Amino acid sequence: MDAHSLYTLPVRAVAEGEVVGPRCPVCGVGQGRIRWVHGVPEGPEGHVARCLECGSGWSEPMPSAAELAAWYPPTYYGDTTGKFGRTLEWMVHCMTQLRARHLTLGLPPGCRVLDVGCGRGDLVLALAARGFEAHGTELFPVQKPGLEGRMHYGADLEALDLEPGTFQLVVLWHVLEHLIDPQATLEAARQLLVPGGRLVVAVPNLSSWQASLFGADWFHLDLPRHLHHFTLVGLRRLLERVGYGVIRDEHFSLRQNPFGWVQSTLNWSGPGGRNALYQRLQRRPAGQPPYLGAWATLREYGLAALLTPCAGALSILAALARRGGSMTLYAQRPIE
Repeated sequence: MDAHSLYTLPVRAVAEGEVVGPRCPVCGVGQGRIRWVHGVPEGPEGHVARCLECGSGWSEPMPSAAELAAWYPPTYYGDTTGKFGRTLEWMVHCMTQLRARHLTLGLPPGCRVLDVGCGRGDLVLALAARGFEAHGTELFPVQKPGLEGRMHYGADLEALDLEPGTFQLVVLWHVLEHLIDPQATLEAARQLLVPGGRLVVAVPNLSSWQASLFGADWFHLDLPRHLHHFTLVGLRRLLERVGYGVIRDEHFSLRQNPFGWVQSTLNWSGPGGRNALYQRLQRRPAGQPPYLGAWATLREYGLAALLTPCAGALSILAALARRGGSMTLYAQRPIE
């Protein structure tokens, strides 16, 4: 399946759907009411239920493991040279280096760190370059120099050959929303951490200004690949139920939030189709024409240039209000 095709799937809001249950998989308390309906490739139409208690959302029905794997073809992360053009790849590289530095503040050199669902392994390499014993997990083999001996492959974190109680830091960077059972992964990560070890979870924020304003047009909704849609309240409750102590939450991401404003606005205004700009920014597989024609490309880039200053300002304001388009929670395994 072409990785690009899922970005164009139609999503529509439902005024008031039936209540589904028996309970929210995030907070474990409330029931959900159908909020959005979306198409699923080669399958029946699916919907998203939103919890009446914590506001988090989840897919109904959940896909099978085989269906889920089909939504992540080799082109999802791009080829060996990257997913975007040269300039964007350089920007992504710089932001990854900054993230590695920020995530490891206060950690002793040489300690063990784990990036769950590490994609191309960029963060793993950045952490290793900073002197940490860095490891990563992914579904499928990643061919990249420097990752030899650092990668662990499999769908379930709890089934991988990783020694419990040996990691000072476990990172789930925009991974939890893709998982069928996020609670099981958080429980497995807790077992891997040393007492007092740190967990960092970054996810799109369903309680953000972006999500509230744009609804079905919100870029970070990303149906059907995102199976869970977390609010700050819901994710804090989930972490606490698993046994973590939440330290703090952050609501600004230079990589995620400004572009979320831009692409969501373009989706809402509808000039080029759903997520057209994001697809245009990605490299196309060899032999495939560009996603948009010349005039459509010029229009998308022109509108994006006009929207970007406002998007940056709104991202800062939303972060100050703790309503950013994405959020990062820092938690700790208690010292028992």
